[in-house]
Amino acid sequence: MNLNLSGFLNVFKLATKPSLCLPHATVSTFNDLPSPLDRAFEAQGKKCDIKAVVLDKDDCFAYPDTNEIYPAYRVCEIAAL
Repeated sequence: MNLNLSGFLNVFKLATKPSLCLPHATVSTFNDLPSPLDRAFEAQGKKCDIKAVVLDKDDCFAYPDTNEIYPAYRVCEIAAL
């Protein structure tokens, strides 16, 4: 049996501070995503260091149940390289 100690301990961290599991910012499209990402929070007077971005693939940037990216976002994919 492989025990994921970090995952086990982080459950207690989330129980004491559930806001860690909630999105702190959302955007409608990739075009609305500020670059650099901290700029979205600096406008609100908050200083931050973004360590992770979570993207919901289905219905957000890919067709449901496939790995095909929407054509409008393929330009973003190439620009990110």
